[in-house]
Amino acid sequence: PIPCVPWQSQTSGQYQRRVHRGKSNKTNDVTNITIAKMRAVGVLVLLVLVGVNCQQGNLVLLTDDVEKGAVCLDGTPGGYYFRPGTGDGADKWIAHFQGGGWCYDEADCVGRRETNLGSSNGWAPTMNFGGLQSSDPNVNPDFYNWNIAFFMYCDGASFAGNVDEPVVYNGTVLYFRGSRILDALVDNVLVRGLSSASELIVTGCSVGGLAAYLLLDNVRDMVPSTVSVKGMMELAR
Repeated sequence: PIPCVPWQSQTSGQYQRRVHRGKSNKTNDVTNITIAKMRAVGVLVLLVLVGVNCQQGNLVLLTDDVEKGAVCLDGTPGGYYFRPGTGDGADKWIAHFQGGGWCYDEADCVGRRETNLGSSNGWAPTMNFGGLQSSDPNVNPDFYNWNIAFFMYCDGASFAGNVDEPVVYNGTVLYFRGSRILDALVDNVLVRGLSSASELIVTGCSVGGLAAYLLLDNVRDMVPSTVSVKGMMELAR
């Protein structure tokens, strides 16, 4: 599906140009009106294509778990985007691991810590969901009303690191704490309602798919035995 984009209303002045009454401006007037119409049609098409395909999730930062070491490469808190389920999907969950490759050595990870894949400083307050997370039943008939927890990836190693002491490389501090982030993520969504869920599907894309594959049993052990847990990797590498 086409990704969802936030819609912001625009004033009519941004799509129209003033029509001048002088004869010398007649050609320009026709051209300007035509351009305005084309822009208006384009906006309507955009709304039809993307306006109903997904719904935003809100950012949840795990600030209370920083003292436990659940931090990104740069020491900022981990987090996830959440959208609550509704109707018969209120007790069903999808937990999705974000992808984004690895950093392979300290120098690589130093560069990564300045990006959204190594720090939560730049994460937006909301995220637009699509695909398996879409809230449009025409696009996503099976899961459109499920709870969505989109696990953000900021440790550089598929949520697997657990180094007690920070690593200092050329004066820059790095934290390899992906495993602790995972623990904090699951603990948080358990409180948010996963503890009483009937179903949980663990998904992921790219190295997030690999994380879902490798960590599925870990997640299974962390949730109540009454929850049916399944894995579905969109893409793993």
